[in-house]
Amino acid sequence: MSLTPRHAARARAVALSLVVTALALATPAAHAAPDHIRVPGKIGLGLGSGTLANGLSAKWYLTDLHALQFNLGSFGGGGADHRWHRVAGFAVSVDYLIELPDIVTAGEAFVLGWNAGVGAGIGVADGHGDLAVAASGVVGLEFRIIPVPIDVVLEFRPGFLIVPDFDFDPVDFTAHIRYYF
Repeated sequence: MSLTPRHAARARAVALSLVVTALALATPAAHAAPDHIRVPGKIGLGLGSGTLANGLSAKWYLTDLHALQFNLGSFGGGGADHRWHRVAGFAVSVDYLIELPDIVTAGEAFVLGWNAGVGAGIGVADGHGDLAVAASGVVGLEFRIIPVPIDVVLEFRPGFLIVPDFDFDPVDFTAHIRYYF
């Protein structure tokens, strides 16, 4: 089937507009969030869980693409099966996160973004001083509320317990809620 010159011109115009739109959406500026959270130097404080640690949560943006996430609080033994059932001491964790392009931006209302990284945690049990060391992968889905600089995060966190015994927890989830300054 051949196109008439008029239809061929219209098809070229549609194809060109699709290419221009695709290129515009592929540029970093098209994915830039209109929020003021993913800004170098911003710090968010709140509550959350990490590798072995449950309690206070902090996130510090090193750049708009790299962040450190800290958790400080109770040591529950690790993993979803022990996280809240057994508060056994004190733990600290840190994650290095790479901030990935936003998934959805709803004007000045909210942004749905995501990140990926690695983390580690150390926990010390009360009384007998047993030590636990663990490492994990992190993939987070973050809901950033623009008018009130708050993020609500759900993370998939498969992890390895390294000390006192070696164990693999392929399915674990953590969460955070933080206010940014």
